[in-house]
Amino acid sequence: MLIKKAYQGEFKHLLSILRLAVLDNRSYVAFPKKKFNYTPILKLLHTEGFVESYEDRKEIIIISLKQTY
Repeated sequence: MLIKKAYQGEFKHLLSILRLAVLDNRSYVAFPKKKFNYTPILKLLHTEGFVESYEDRKEIIIISLKQTY
């Protein structure tokens, strides 16, 4: 899957935040929205099983992480 150049920095930032949240054993992440449409990326992460679910609100995106034991 190719990622548009405008998304590359945001995608790396989102993955970095998710990785740190998993390492901290958190159950969710609140990610501030910017001008980008995160829905395609979040759908992919959800479909591939990396995140439990996500909720797109007005100013933030709440991402529920899968619990690994």
